[in-house]
Amino acid sequence: MAVRHRVVHGADAFSGPVRIDHASMGAIDALTPLAPPHQPQCVRLIMAIRKLRPDVLQRNSCCPRKRRSRGQR
Repeated sequence: MAVRHRVVHGADAFSGPVRIDHASMGAIDALTPLAPPHQPQCVRLIMAIRKLRPDVLQRNSCCPRKRRSRGQR
Protein backbone atom coordinates (compact mmCIF):
# COMPACT_ATOMS: atom_id res chain seq x y z
CA MET A 1 0.00 0.00 0.00
CA ALA A 2 1.14 3.53 -0.72
CA VAL A 3 -0.25 7.05 -0.38
CA ARG A 4 0.34 9.78 -2.92
CA HIS A 5 -0.12 13.39 -1.87
CA ARG A 6 -0.82 16.20 -4.29
CA VAL A 7 1.27 18.91 -2.70
CA VAL A 8 0.26 22.37 -3.81
CA HIS A 9 3.69 23.89 -4.25
CA GLY A 10 6.92 22.18 -5.26
CA ALA A 11 8.73 25.31 -6.47
CA ASP A 12 11.98 24.27 -8.10
CA ALA A 13 12.69 21.69 -5.39
CA PHE A 14 10.89 18.85 -7.17
CA SER A 15 10.82 18.06 -10.86
CA GLY A 16 8.55 15.05 -10.35
CA PRO A 17 7.17 12.67 -7.76
CA VAL A 18 9.52 11.64 -4.96
CA ARG A 19 9.36 9.39 -1.95
CA ILE A 20 8.58 11.41 1.15
CA ASP A 21 11.46 10.99 3.57
CA HIS A 22 13.01 13.31 6.14
CA ALA A 23 14.78 15.44 3.51
CA SER A 24 11.83 15.80 1.11
CA MET A 25 9.47 16.48 4.03
CA GLY A 26 11.75 19.33 5.12
CA ALA A 27 11.70 20.75 1.59
CA ILE A 28 7.88 20.51 1.40
CA ASP A 29 7.50 22.19 4.77
CA ALA A 30 9.96 24.95 3.83
CA LEU A 31 7.75 25.86 0.85
CA THR A 32 4.75 26.64 3.07
CA PRO A 33 5.13 30.45 2.66
CA LEU A 34 4.54 30.02 -1.09
CA ALA A 35 1.08 28.44 -0.57
CA PRO A 36 -0.06 29.26 2.97
CA PRO A 37 -3.74 28.35 2.46
CA HIS A 38 -2.90 24.82 1.28
CA GLN A 39 0.60 23.65 2.16
CA PRO A 40 0.11 23.42 5.96
CA GLN A 41 -2.77 20.98 5.48
CA CYS A 42 -0.62 18.82 3.20
CA VAL A 43 2.16 18.80 5.76
CA ARG A 44 -0.22 17.87 8.60
CA LEU A 45 -1.73 15.01 6.58
CA ILE A 46 1.69 13.61 5.67
CA MET A 47 2.78 13.77 9.32
CA ALA A 48 -0.46 12.16 10.55
CA ILE A 49 -0.11 9.23 8.15
CA ARG A 50 3.55 8.89 9.09
CA LYS A 51 2.55 8.68 12.77
CA LEU A 52 -0.41 6.31 12.29
CA ARG A 53 1.13 4.07 9.63
CA PRO A 54 4.92 4.47 9.52
CA ASP A 55 5.13 1.37 7.30
CA VAL A 56 3.17 2.98 4.45
CA LEU A 57 5.13 4.43 1.55
CA GLN A 58 4.25 8.06 0.91
CA ARG A 59 5.08 9.94 -2.28
CA ASN A 60 4.44 13.51 -3.30
CA SER A 61 3.17 14.80 -6.58
CA CYS A 62 3.91 18.52 -6.56
CA CYS A 63 2.18 20.92 -8.84
CA PRO A 64 4.86 22.50 -11.05
CA ARG A 65 5.26 26.23 -10.95
CA LYS A 66 3.37 27.99 -13.66
CA ARG A 67 5.32 30.14 -16.09
CA ARG A 68 3.64 33.29 -14.80
CA SER A 69 4.82 32.62 -11.26
CA ARG A 70 8.40 32.55 -12.56
CA GLY A 71 7.94 35.87 -14.32
CA GLN A 72 7.78 34.30 -17.79
CA ARG A 73 5.06 34.70 -20.41
